[in-house]
Amino acid sequence: MKYWLLAVLSLGAARLGAESQLAPKGASVRLGHIGDYAVVVPDGRDRQSVRGAERLVATIREICGVCLSVTNEAAFSGGLAFYLGATRLAASKNLKGPDALEGYRIEVDGGNVFLLGNRRGPAQAVLALVE
Repeated sequence: MKYWLLAVLSLGAARLGAESQLAPKGASVRLGHIGDYAVVVPDGRDRQSVRGAERLVATIREICGVCLSVTNEAAFSGGLAFYLGATRLAASKNLKGPDALEGYRIEVDGGNVFLLGNRRGPAQAVLALVE
């Protein structure tokens, strides 16, 4: 159970055809122990990021028995995290979701997982990840 995210990301890659626009680029990413992660939402705590954070925490607790903390970006002391929505760290790395209302993007950078999107996108990215 330590590396359940690797399995999720790898299974998603295996099910998508090479011609799919959704096919992940690059190799699978091995993430750290799930208990080492926090969930970080933007300082404004937009509703969709908070909704996505609640769903992510509930799913990880159900699957792994680990309860992740949720914090806003200003209060986060650092470490590995799931970043939901338009955080300053995502902006500094030029990461943003698509412009579509429910479009989303899932990006892994340095062990951190960015769940991005416009308006409903962060919550949709969490749903895609946990499905």
